[in-house]
Amino acid sequence: MNAAPAFWSAEFHLRYFPALLKARLRPPPAEGFQGFRHFSLGLPVLVVTSISLLAIGIPGLVDQPFSVLNLVLTVLGGLVLTALLVLSIVSCWGEPVTYAGFEPQVFLFVLLLGVSVALFCARLIWQLQTWPAVAVMLAGLLLGYGVGIGAGLWCQVLGPLKGLLLVAALPGMVGLLVVDMVLVAGF
Repeated sequence: MNAAPAFWSAEFHLRYFPALLKARLRPPPAEGFQGFRHFSLGLPVLVVTSISLLAIGIPGLVDQPFSVLNLVLTVLGGLVLTALLVLSIVSCWGEPVTYAGFEPQVFLFVLLLGVSVALFCARLIWQLQTWPAVAVMLAGLLLGYGVGIGAGLWCQVLGPLKGLLLVAALPGMVGLLVVDMVLVAGF
């Protein structure tokens, strides 16, 4: 893609970004057998383990604030996640962030997340009827669009964690769609 026009311009949103999104969503043409893609299981295991430690430790700390075991589990899980994030970002330090590395899965997830949060607020917190909730949902769509472009662009700096984010984006979108359908139905 050529150099991007200014973000706030109509040319960006009407021509450049739709073409970029279309190009990035289209799979590259296959040229015979490319070999198998390898995915290390070490990183997902560390992330799941540290999130599990946090999931066990934080509720325990809320129930028993002076529990040493829960404090150790929470601190250990938090330190591991923080270290993984810092090391992952440092591994990509100095590489330019360009639209050539834009990730449409992250954009679409954040777009849907904006709609879902707006719909959740409109239906469950503010208890709006259907049409006012749709207006709030459209505002969430616009917010998700703007933030999603930034998230799809800047997730390039996550290094190895970007792969996990991309793997989690599709099931996350399916889950958000299910929640949105339940909220729209009014249950």
